[in-house]
This record gives sequence, C-alpha cells and structure tokens, in this order.
Amino acid sequence: MKTPQSGVCLVLAYGQDETGALAPQTRDRCLVAASLYRKGKVSELYLACACGSANRSMATEMKLCLQSAGVENKDIKVLPFGLNTTGEIDIFLESTPNRKRYVVSSWYHIPRVLWLFATKNSRVCLAWTWTCAPYDLLIEPVKLAKDIIWLGRDGKRVQ
Repeated sequence: MKTPQSGVCLVLAYGQDETGALAPQTRDRCLVAASLYRKGKVSELYLACACGSANRSMATEMKLCLQSAGVENKDIKVLPFGLNTTGEIDIFLESTPNRKRYVVSSWYHIPRVLWLFATKNSRVCLAWTWTCAPYDLLIEPVKLAKDIIWLGRDGKRVQ
C-alpha cells in the first residue's frame, strides 16, 4: 500500500537486443522496481533513458514491462533525456527534489551508482538484480574509474 511517505524510484536502463526487446538486465530491473511499488516502498517510478533499438524506445519498452508487472500508468514518469547513467541520475535528481529516492540497477553497478549519488551530495536507497553478462564484470570497473576521475560530471543528455 502506497503512503504519502512513499519514495520515488529511478529504474536505470541497461539495453535492448537487436529487435528492440528489453535485455534481461533491463527487464529484471523493471521487475524489481515493480516489486518495490507493489510493496508500497515507492509511489512513482522514473525512467530517464533516451536510447532505443530497432526504432523502439527503451523507456517505452520499460514502461510496458512495468505496466505488465502491475504498476499503474499514472505512476510511471518517463523523462527520456539521459544518454548515460550519470545523465539518468542527474535528470532524476532534478525531477525529485525533497523526496526519498530509490534506485534499481544490477549488483555490479551499485558501487558506481553510490559514487555518482555521493558526488551530488544525495542519499539513495538501493535495490538490485543478480542478472549479469560476463563482459559487465570487465567493463564496470573501467566505468567506475572514469566516473571517479570526472567526479560524476560527465552526464550526457538529449538537448
């Protein structure tokens, strides 16, 4: 049951396959977010990715996944402007001042998400999935190092 104190949740995008269907990581992130929603932890879910594949918007595909998992349309906020994780977080922070914030991502992505929120002096509650592709474990440390060097200032967004 949602309460006035319920938080808001950013569902970080991962990717789609060549047909535009959600990658397993993206789908699982949506399902974890929907579970937080159904349990009343969050009252709104935010999708801030601007990417797509095969002429299918990832945010639209994520919204459809959330709806099929029981999230009401009015509680899904689509802000399709983020072109990378930092951009998605920046848009989420700008759109949710003074709210308790949650983020859903994959387990290996959590250290970077925490770092990015810390560089923006913002607190966040975390939920994660266990879905992982082998190359994720190789590239994520490189992305974290880049974010440390840039101090979380490389947010890319649609202008």
